Amino acid sequence: MRVIEPIDIELIDSNVTQSGLSEWDAETIYAAGQRVVVSYEEDGETPRVAEEYTSLRSDNVGFYPPDSSGDGQDGVKISVGDSEDVSSFTIGETVGTSLASGTCSFIDGTTGGYMILSGVSGDFDSGDTISGNDSGASATISSVSSTTIAAAWERVGATNRWKMFDAYVNSQTVADDIDVTIGFGRCDTLVLLDVQATDVEIEVVNDSTGEVVFSEAFDMRLDQSASWADYFFAPAEYKTSLIVSTPLYYNASARIRITNGDDEAMCGHVVAGRAQYIAASQWSPTAGITDYSSAETDTDGVTSLEQGPWSKELSVDLLVPTASVSNLQRRLASYRGKPCVWDCNNDSTDHDALIVYGYFSDFSIVIAGPTTSSCSLTIQGLI
Repeated sequence: MRVIEPIDIELIDSNVTQSGLSEWDAETIYAAGQRVVVSYEEDGETPRVAEEYTSLRSDNVGFYPPDSSGDGQDGVKISVGDSEDVSSFTIGETVGTSLASGTCSFIDGTTGGYMILSGVSGDFDSGDTISGNDSGASATISSVSSTTIAAAWERVGATNRWKMFDAYVNSQTVADDIDVTIGFGRCDTLVLLDVQATDVEIEVVNDSTGEVVFSEAFDMRLDQSASWADYFFAPAEYKTSLIVSTPLYYNASARIRITNGDDEAMCGHVVAGRAQYIAASQWSPTAGITDYSSAETDTDGVTSLEQGPWSKELSVDLLVPTASVSNLQRRLASYRGKPCVWDCNNDSTDHDALIVYGYFSDFSIVIAGPTTSSCSLTIQGLI
């Protein structure tokens, strides 16, 4: 058994069409239902997995979508005196007190005698004068209380180009054929998950010299026919996972080409990293799934089923030299809370069911004797 801990993937090139949506802009006012793509961190310079978001409100401005989706965010409700007017403040402008501290935030909205602020840094106190940097409007605070601001954006998901590089296995990049190049420096293992393909080609280039140091084509078809009739007439079955071991170079890139005959090629997740051998897997592993489908039965006994996503589960026993049990414990502990690829195949097996992208939920080591010990490991896959 081996574990591959993923690196952050740098996408160098892709033939998959990018989203036609506009990039989110902090100064643009978005209407409810308007969609944008976010390809950078909030600093506007650091690349990230490109994701699409839908605006949940009108006059939506200044809210960075990844930080303003989900269950909402903490905010501050500022009330003003009866004679004060907050309607002149511009939604989305930066505001601050008249104090030297320069406390500021973004206005979420203004209603009657109060306003809601988000992204607050510092404290607002009763008696402070708050002013808008753009509108020039001002008001005197009478009271301050905490509140929850409804989400400004709803996450739709990664764009088609980036689905194979997001955090999910079951969100697939789909194209007539997929041809991408990624950074592969200091990596010796490439993993493709939830693939629908007839053929996959992998090419690794030493970027320091331009030399192709690895090139291999993989036929994804499974030959599991029980008879000649099955071989000629039954639908073909194909592997959905592929793990490729490659030479290790400090400065390298990997090109991945995925084709699926006359059908569209699909890829759910790509992992690049270094493989770490753990121990020998024993026979009798237990492979299953966690099903997120729903079943509801009404008072008449009618059951409604809705198919949902699923993830893998795997329990396996490992054989480990007793002298290595402490090292094994430390190594497994280092993977806690991290999504990794767990390849529980040995050299003589190659089963998709024994390849799981997820985390270990439990392990226990039994020191059975002076020479050989065992480890029971439970792995929970991610969707």
